[in-house]
Order: sequence, then C-alpha cells, then structure tokens
Amino acid sequence: MKPDGTGVKALTNAPTVRHNFGEVSSDGRYIYYASNKRNRTFFDIYSMDLESGAEKLLYKQDGNNSVAAVNSDGSKLIVSRDGIEFSLDNSLYLVDPKTGKEQLLTPHKDATQYGGVSFLPDGKSLVLGSDEGREFFTLANLRLKNAANSNDWSDKNRELRFIDAVTHDVSASRCRIRRARSRSQPTAKAFRNFGSTRSKPTASR
Repeated sequence: MKPDGTGVKALTNAPTVRHNFGEVSSDGRYIYYASNKRNRTFFDIYSMDLESGAEKLLYKQDGNNSVAAVNSDGSKLIVSRDGIEFSLDNSLYLVDPKTGKEQLLTPHKDATQYGGVSFLPDGKSLVLGSDEGREFFTLANLRLKNAANSNDWSDKNRELRFIDAVTHDVSASRCRIRRARSRSQPTAKAFRNFGSTRSKPTASR
C-alpha cells in the first residue's frame, strides 16, 4: 500500500492458511511472519520479498512459533515459542535464518512470559518485558557479558537484567528505548499499555 492509502495489493492468497505478521526489515523490503502453511497444526517462520513476492522458509519447527524481533541486517531472528506444559508461558530462541540453527535464550522452570522484544542498535543485546523470577511483568535487558564476539549467545556469555522495579505489570511492547548518556544500560523513554496485577498461572495438564 502506498502512503496515501492507494495501491493496495494482497501479499498472500491462501484462505486456509494463517499468516501472523511479525516484523518489517529495516530497509522496508522484507517482511517476517509465522505461517502454518507446512502443517496446519504448527507455525514456521517465513520472510517475503515485497518487491518480487518471493517467500522463503527460514525456520521450521513443530510448535507454535512467532517472530519476536529481527536485527538490522536480518542475520538474526528472535523467535518466541509457546510452552506446552503451562499456560501464559513462552521461550525465546535466537535463530540464524541462513541455517535454521537455534539457541535457547530463556531457559526457565516455572511459567514465565517474555514479550515486546527488540534488538538494540549494536545488535549485542535485547530489550524486552518479562516476569521471570518475579510477580510482575517489567522491562528487562538481555545482554552479552562479553560483547567482543556478538555471535556468542551461549548460556555463559549472557545475562538477563531487570531495568525497573515495578509493583504492577508493564507491557514492553512498542516502548521506545534510548541509551543513557552516562552508561550503556538502556532506559525506557516511554511505556504504553500499563496493565494490572495478575497471579501466576498453574500447570495445565
């Protein structure tokens, strides 16, 4: 669609297939989304070239996957996958779209939510919202301890640090982030969608 609202064209034509939009590339040429095209029970991750309409399967996995974030050059994807043991539970994976190789970024035991994920400009850390190990959903930073190798997202080289201590749930989606002038720790410039408190979910068998 053009900026003036004209020139609308369909990108897909498969009424029996779901396409869940995720992200647009930084240059505006590609979109990233989840689709159950391969198997109606599961969602894989695809990209589409908006100029040619060419679709590419980037990540195939038998689960409920969605696009959480894409870095500036499209070389790294963050995929969110719903848990199967608990309700209100998901995990984040770093995926190489060229190889489909995945790295679990958020190992946890209890029901935990992660959302509103964005890469920071350097591509070496993420800002997100989570309630990992706490009662309320709040802003956090998943960062590399040693950023010299931006491809080392191993368990030993990353940490999750909470930015704000809150007494209510906060949505990290669509928040604008800026770097503090005096330190590298990101700070929230604005929040949207303040939520209410909620209790922890129980296992669904």
